[in-house]
Formats: sequence, structure tokens, C-alpha cells
Amino acid sequence: MNILSLNCRGCGWPETLDEISNLVRLYHLCLVFLTETKLSATRAQDMRFRLGFSNAFGVGSDGLSGGLVFFWNNDSTVSLESYNNSHIDVSIQNENLGEKEWRFTGFYGEPVRSKRKNSWDLMKYLRKKSDNPWFCAGDFNEILDASEQIGGNVRDEWKMDGFRDAVEECRMDDLGYIGLPYTWDNRQQGIGNIKVRLDRGLGDDKFQERFDSTSVQHIQTTESDHCALIISVQKSMWFGGDKKSRPFRFENAWTRHENYDKVVTQAWTPHRGNLADVHDSLAVVKGNLQRWSRNESGSVPKQLKILREKLENVRGSSLGQRPSRQERNLMRRISELITREEMMARQRSRVNWKLKGEVHAYFVHPTWLLFIMQY
Repeated sequence: MNILSLNCRGCGWPETLDEISNLVRLYHLCLVFLTETKLSATRAQDMRFRLGFSNAFGVGSDGLSGGLVFFWNNDSTVSLESYNNSHIDVSIQNENLGEKEWRFTGFYGEPVRSKRKNSWDLMKYLRKKSDNPWFCAGDFNEILDASEQIGGNVRDEWKMDGFRDAVEECRMDDLGYIGLPYTWDNRQQGIGNIKVRLDRGLGDDKFQERFDSTSVQHIQTTESDHCALIISVQKSMWFGGDKKSRPFRFENAWTRHENYDKVVTQAWTPHRGNLADVHDSLAVVKGNLQRWSRNESGSVPKQLKILREKLENVRGSSLGQRPSRQERNLMRRISELITREEMMARQRSRVNWKLKGEVHAYFVHPTWLLFIMQY
């Protein structure tokens, strides 16, 4: 089972939803917890349709700050235990894990330092509510050790003591991470740049004993100043499967590639007028588009994975610095690929096709348009 925890810094922008949707598909996510949605509970819950989930529970924002939402599908049985503007606590049973009920708490630490004690008191209160295996993840807005901050003034020990005490009293352990050693970047210039590990996953002894292969990965994002946490509980069983040949389908996203017009124009056999010849020309275009897509355009998910790895390497080599030109270029390329991927996902969605009534138009329109223009 894979879980996403992300401080999205507002879910009202289409680009943000595109990026979250891409993560949902790429990592085959079963559960998603988002903080700082900056949306009402109803609007946040309505995002389940866009992200492909069956169920949602949201906590509305306070104006333009805060807001939480939790998504899940019907293959997980989720029971809401408690919630407020700082947490959503649920009990979970998932048939793919073949295990008994366990507990997940999506947590958002108080952003105002003078009120942060409330967060640690909440953690201690939640500890007493159940003896089920417990996993807690989110943006805690605090660190456990001064080494988890890069840049800025050295963190005072007393500022971290409250969080440390709460983790110890709750009998939780930090489950570590894979990736860069921070999850938030203020993206300021020079000595003003600060990177901090504000987001993490915590598990108690029972959780770690039952799900001993759980891992937490820091995934680079472009639309938020926080990394996404991808939490893999046990070993994911979602990957793999037999490869089957699929019928040709024109991808709208191809039209965004700079070489698309050239490929189609060169593939179209000129000076043909009867329908038989048009049929043959369409077959040539189809074959060339498929080969071009594999060789030049390539698999968008694979390209995204490669670019995210490059972005992680670039950010890792520039700790303590503002985003470089190379980093900004990688972010733009990732955003463009996410846009292409979203176009493909929407086109492939049977619901979307049925609503628009354009099942056959996607391939016929671009290729016939070239034919019409030549005659």
C-alpha cells in the first residue's frame, strides 16, 4: 500500500492538481493526505473525482490558511476516529495487506510557534485513544534535531524539546527517509536560503513490527515548496502485470511536442486522392507516430521519473542556495510533461470520453485535417 502526504500550499491551482494526480497514478496511491488545501471542506472533498478516488473527508480552511483532506478508495475500509484543523485520525483495514486494523493519523503541526504546544498535546492525546498499530505522517512544522535544518540561524534546543518529548511519550520512532535530507525550501537567495525537514513519518513499535518494510521517500515537486512523502507500507503489490498489445489511439499530448507537425507531415504520402490511398496514408501516419512516440517522445512516466531524479541531484548539489537556472529549467520541463500526462489521462478516461461524446474524434480529426489541407 502506497500513501501520499503533502503540504500542497493550496489546491486551487490546476497545475497543483495535475501534479498530485500524476503522483497518484505514478505511485499507485491508495491513500492521500493533503495539508494547507486552502479550500472549504466541500471543495476539498470534491477533488476526489479529479484524483480518481471514491471517498474523501475534508476539514475546511480558515480563510486562506490551513485546510486538510484525506482520500481513499473502496479497497480500504476506513473509519473516521477524530479530526480538527490539525489532524485527521482514521482506522484502516486493507485487503491487499491481509492484516488486521491499524491506525493512520495525518498531522499538521501548528504553524504559529507560540501555539505549537497544542500540537504536541494533541499527539499525546491521540496516543491514548487506541492500542492499534499507529502510523503518523505529515508536516509537523518542527524538527527533532538541529542537523535537520540547512541554512539560517542554528535552531535553539528548547524549540525542539516539545516535539521530542511528544514523540518519546507516544512511543514513536522516526522511520527515516530516502532522498534529499530536507522537505521544505524557502527558495530565497544566498544566505537567506533555508532548507528544513519539516515533513516525516512516525511509527510505534506495533506498526514497525507488523509493517517492518515500510519506507518513506522524499519526492521532489514543482508546485509546492514542500517535498511529497511517498510512504510504502510493506511491499507494494501494484506493479507488474502482463504486457498486452493495445489498439492504436491518437494522443492529444503529442500535439504539444515541437516535432509533432514535422513527423505527421513527412509521414503523409502526398498526391493521393482516392479513399483507398487515404486509408494507406493513415496507416503510414499511425506507424510513424507510434515509432516516433517510442523513440523521441518516449514514455512520459519514465521521462518524469528521470527528470525528478535529475531535479533531486541538482537540488542536492546546491544546498544552501536559491534555485539555479538549471533547476528552474528542470521544473519547467517537469511541469510540461505533467501537462502532457494529464492530457493523456483525461483522454483515456472512459468517463470523460462518454461525457464529451468524442470517442472517435481524437485520431480522425488531426490526420484528416492534414488530408483536407492538401486538397
